[in-house]
Amino acid sequence: MNTAQPASKGFRDLVHNELLSRCRQNPQYSLRAFARHIGLAPSTLSMILNGQRGMSLALIRKIGPKLGVTGDELNAYLRAGNENGKDEGRYQQLAFDHFRIISDWYHYALLELTAIRGFKPDLKWIAARLGITVADTRLAIERLVRLEMLDTSGGRWIDRSPHVTNLDNPLVASSRRKHQAQVLRKAAEALEKTAIDERDQSSMIMAIDSSRLAEAKQRLTRFRRELTEYLQGGDPDRVYALSLSLFPLTSQAKEKSQ
Repeated sequence: MNTAQPASKGFRDLVHNELLSRCRQNPQYSLRAFARHIGLAPSTLSMILNGQRGMSLALIRKIGPKLGVTGDELNAYLRAGNENGKDEGRYQQLAFDHFRIISDWYHYALLELTAIRGFKPDLKWIAARLGITVADTRLAIERLVRLEMLDTSGGRWIDRSPHVTNLDNPLVASSRRKHQAQVLRKAAEALEKTAIDERDQSSMIMAIDSSRLAEAKQRLTRFRRELTEYLQGGDPDRVYALSLSLFPLTSQAKEKSQ
């Protein structure tokens, strides 16, 4: 039995996403160039991405750092490879899915998109609304369905994420950091590209009593929850992000043209 197989499922997903990200940034970027970067033959990389070949622990150790995977995150992938049994492998796959969902902003945006007026359960439509690739959209939907956060079994897609609890996994802390970094980059983009009447972004610099930080964080949590409850009322028509910067994640112009 190949005990590296549980690890390779999650790690292959990571490798695939990194390749997609590089191709988005540079349309001329190729699988051959990516294979050279991580020290693999193009044919070997192709077989891994197609699920025709597993990944050994040694290989994960070798290419993980080249993909920016270090510390607890890398150890979690390696531990997954040491586990035996179908059930444990499935659990680890769900753990890696959970990591991707938390770390990539568009998963929760996709769930919220299902609640807006005029939503269409169509890959190209969703990708265009969120400004991501069709490939990323397909992978995101597959992950959400595996975790039972999205129900696509009927004619209407249903967001079931409130019923899913966090997994006790070392990947979660790392994924939350990546998620916040992505949201901050989206906020910076909105500052430059979104009209002022469609966003609210401000900041304050102040001298504070640091002993009041704990209470301040609790107040911010209450504020976020109250504001979220208020904004989600009525008839939702767009998906927004709140990081003490309120800005849209979907394009209103494109939605109106449908």
